[in-house]
Amino acid sequence: MHESETIPDPWLTLGGMAAYVKRSKSFISREIRAGNLRAVSPGTGTVRRRWLARRSWVDAWLESSSPRGEEMTERLRKNIGN
Repeated sequence: MHESETIPDPWLTLGGMAAYVKRSKSFISREIRAGNLRAVSPGTGTVRRRWLARRSWVDAWLESSSPRGEEMTERLRKNIGN
């Protein structure tokens, strides 16, 4: 596979994750804090956490959290053009 043919795996903010899966930011935040959804909080010493996750991590969470997860992931990718 050539580099130009690879599927992009962008970083998503908390709001980006919520918009991607059509859920609230508070729901996504709870899933992250519960350890169900992989995410990172860059930097140290910040009062307010800023969560970032790769889109592939969100896809993996969707696929593992629902019997129809793979179908949902495929639909989301088609809606955003990837």
